[in-house]
Amino acid sequence: MTRSSQDEIDVAKLTLDAVSQREDATALAWVGELGLPAVQAQEIVSYLVADAFETRVIGAQLLANWLPQQSGDLVSAAAIWRGLIECLSASALAPGLRAELLVTSIMNYGANAFNAGDGETLIAHASAWSALLGEQGRSDAASDLQVNAAEALLSQGYYERARDLLAAVRTSGVSAESAPVVARLDQKLDQILRRPDETVGTFDPERVLALTRQWLQADPAQARALAETGLRVDTTIEQAMENVDLAAFPQPPRDLETLAREAARLETSRTPIHHLLAVCEACMSTLISAGHDQAQLSALGNILPDVIRTADRLKMWEDATTARWIEAIALKRLGRKRDALTRLLDIAERIDERRLLIVDPKLRAGVSVYLRHLSWVTAEIAFDLRDDAAALHAIETSKARILAELRPTVSSRQPMTPATFLQSVRDLLAERKAKGRRHLVAFLADTTAPPDSPPGEVGTLALLVPCEGPCTFARIRLSAIQIAAAISKIQLLVAGGGSLRRAAKIDPAHPEARPFEPVIELLAPLVSWLEPFFDDGTIAAERDTIIVSADGPIHNVPLGMLPVGGEPLLARAAIVNTPTAALLVGRTPAPVPDRAICYTAPAPGERERLGGVAQEGLSALSTRMPTRMVDGAQLGRDALREALRRTGRDTGETLLLHFATHGDVQVARPLRERGLALRGTDEDWLTAEQVSALRLSAAHVSLRACVSGVVTEITSREALGLVWAFFGAGTSSLIATAWNVDIPSAGRFFARFYDAWLKGEMNRAAACRHAALALRNEGGAFAHPYHWAPFVLSLATLEGDAA
Repeated sequence: MTRSSQDEIDVAKLTLDAVSQREDATALAWVGELGLPAVQAQEIVSYLVADAFETRVIGAQLLANWLPQQSGDLVSAAAIWRGLIECLSASALAPGLRAELLVTSIMNYGANAFNAGDGETLIAHASAWSALLGEQGRSDAASDLQVNAAEALLSQGYYERARDLLAAVRTSGVSAESAPVVARLDQKLDQILRRPDETVGTFDPERVLALTRQWLQADPAQARALAETGLRVDTTIEQAMENVDLAAFPQPPRDLETLAREAARLETSRTPIHHLLAVCEACMSTLISAGHDQAQLSALGNILPDVIRTADRLKMWEDATTARWIEAIALKRLGRKRDALTRLLDIAERIDERRLLIVDPKLRAGVSVYLRHLSWVTAEIAFDLRDDAAALHAIETSKARILAELRPTVSSRQPMTPATFLQSVRDLLAERKAKGRRHLVAFLADTTAPPDSPPGEVGTLALLVPCEGPCTFARIRLSAIQIAAAISKIQLLVAGGGSLRRAAKIDPAHPEARPFEPVIELLAPLVSWLEPFFDDGTIAAERDTIIVSADGPIHNVPLGMLPVGGEPLLARAAIVNTPTAALLVGRTPAPVPDRAICYTAPAPGERERLGGVAQEGLSALSTRMPTRMVDGAQLGRDALREALRRTGRDTGETLLLHFATHGDVQVARPLRERGLALRGTDEDWLTAEQVSALRLSAAHVSLRACVSGVVTEITSREALGLVWAFFGAGTSSLIATAWNVDIPSAGRFFARFYDAWLKGEMNRAAACRHAALALRNEGGAFAHPYHWAPFVLSLATLEGDAA
C-alpha cells in the first residue's frame, strides 16, 4: 500500500485521536484496507475504540505491528510508533505501565524507522530516547537504538558521526542482537573511509574504476544522498602558529563558556596577540568537534564577532580571515546559507585587497590559495541557493590565478564583483560577430576532498552559462580521484604500461583491440546532463561552440569523445577549453597568424619509415603563409632559438608555431622535467619552465607531440604543464594532445585543421571540430577515439579567432 505524507498524518490521527471518539466505522474501514482476515481486523478495531487509554495504545501498537507484515506500509507504521512515543511521554499513566509501553514503542520505532526512511527523527531523538531506556534498566534496548541511529547516519552520508556513535556504543556494550549489525556497519565504514591515495601515479586506477562501475550500476533508489561535508581543515590554518613558542601562549579555552569569556576580554587583554591566537585555535577546535550541534554552533557564532574585531584592530590579517571562515562554516551548518555565502564572498574580496598590495606577481598570485577550499565551499552554497553570479565567480576566479598574473596582456589587479563578472561573461558570449553562438560550461572539482570521501559522492560541480537564458547548475557524482583513475586507464590502454615515457603500445591499425568504451561510459556524466539543452534548442547542434573551463583532472579529459544522447559531444558542437573564463573577458586581440615556424624532430629512422615530412600534414601552411621549416633533429635548441629570433625581427606579425616531435610529461614535476624532445631523442628537452620564458604574444601553437596536453595540479588550481607554460608566454590558442598519438592520423588532422581555418571558412573551434570529425568519418581504424579525440584546442582569448 502506497501512502503520501498526508496519509501518514491521517493514520496517526486515526489511531490516537479519532478512535477515542468511537469512530468504529472509520477505524474498521481503514483496517479493512489491510486485507486482514475479518477476525483479526475486528480484534484490532476493538482495541482502537476502547475507552481505556492504555487499551487504545495497545491497539495502536498491534496495528503498527500488523502494517509491515500485511501491507509493507513501513511509513505508516513508523508514524504510529512516533506518535505513540510523543503521546506516552506526556501521559499520566502509572509509571510502570508507562515505562513498559514507552520502551516497547521506542524499540519498535528504532527497528522500523531506518527502513521507513524516517532516519532524521531517529537521529534527532536517539540520544534522549536512549537515556530514557537506560533509566528503565534497558541498556540493551538503548544500545540497539544507538546502532539504528548509526545506520541512519551512515545512510545519509554522515560517516564520521556514524563511526563516533558506534565507538560509543562499543564502549557501553553491544547487545547480542545488534552485534551482527555493528559488524556490518564497521565493515561498510571501513570500505568508505579507506580509499586509494590521491597522489597522482600512486593510486590503483583499476580498483577505483571497479568501485565506480559498481556504483553506476546500483539501483538509483539506493544511491547515497549528498551529505553535509562540513569543514575540511586547511593545513595552512593548522600551521598558522608554526615556528612560534607555544609554551609562551595561554592555553586554548576548553569549553564554550570559558571561550566566550576569553573572547570578551580580548579588547582589554595585556597580551592581545597571545590571547587572540589561543582563542582562534579554540574556535577552530570547537567548530570541528561541534559537528552539527545547533546550540554549540549558535554559541560559537556569538563569540566570533569579538575575535574578528580584535584581529582587524591588531591588523592580524590571517587570523581575521580564519575567524571569518569559521563563522561562515558555522552559519552554513546552522542552515543560514545566505549569510554564510555573504561571509565567504567577503573573505574572497579581502583576499583580493590583500593581493593588490604585493608587487611580485608570483607571490601576489599565491595569496589566493590561503584558503585552498574557499572556492569549493562558496560554490557549493551558491549552487544550493541558485545564485548564478556567486557560483560562477567562485568557480572561475579560483582557477589559473598565477597564469593570469604572469600573462603580460592580462591584468588581474582589477578584481570584479560576482555580478560584474557574470555580466562580462554574458557580454562575451553574446558577441554577435562570432559565427554561431557560444556557451560556457564551468567545472569545479573537489580536489580538497579528504580520504574519507567515498565513491559516489558529488565530487564535481558544473555550471552552464548559455548565450541566452538562465544558468543551469549540475552536481556530478564523479570525484577527482575517479576521473584521474579513468584517464590513467586510457593512458595505460594507449601506452601499454605504467609510464608515459614508453612508446605507444596500442596498434594504430587495430585500436579496437583496446576499447575505450568502458572508460568513456564512466566519464559520461561529465557531459550527459547537457542533452536537454540540445533537445530544446538552448544549444544549437552543429552550429554552436561550448567553451569549457575545466578543473582538476577534467583538464585531461577530451570531453568531445563523451556521449550526449548516444553520440559524441563533438558531433553536436564545437568544443574548446580555456584555463579560466577570467582570461577571456579581457578580450585580448588575437589576429590570424602571418607566418609559421614548423619545428620537426623525428626519432632516428622515423621519417624514412613513415614516408617523409609530408606525413605531418603541413602543406596547408606553406600555401597560406610564409613558412620556415626547421629540422631540429641535428641542431636542437639552437635551431629553435634562431628561428624564433629571426621571426622576432618581423615586427607586427603574428606567429604560428608547429612542433612535430616527441613529448613526455612528469606529473610530479610538470614544469622542470621532460616536455618537448628538441632532437627527437632523450638528449635535449624543452621544459615547460623554459617555454614560459619565451615571448609568444598572440601566437597560435600546435603540438603534434605525445601527451603534450597532460597537466597536473600541484598548487592552487593551476593546471601545470606545457599548455599552462605556452599560455604564460602569451600564446592565444594552442592544440595539444591528451595521449600518445599516431603520426599519420595526427598529420591528417592538422592538414584539415589548417586548411579549414586558414582559408577563412571557419574559426579555430569549428576548424578543430571539422578536422576531428573528418578523421572519424573516414571509418575503419580512424573511427576509434584513439585517432580523432586526443587533439584538444585551448584558448586564452576569443577575440579574432575567425580568419
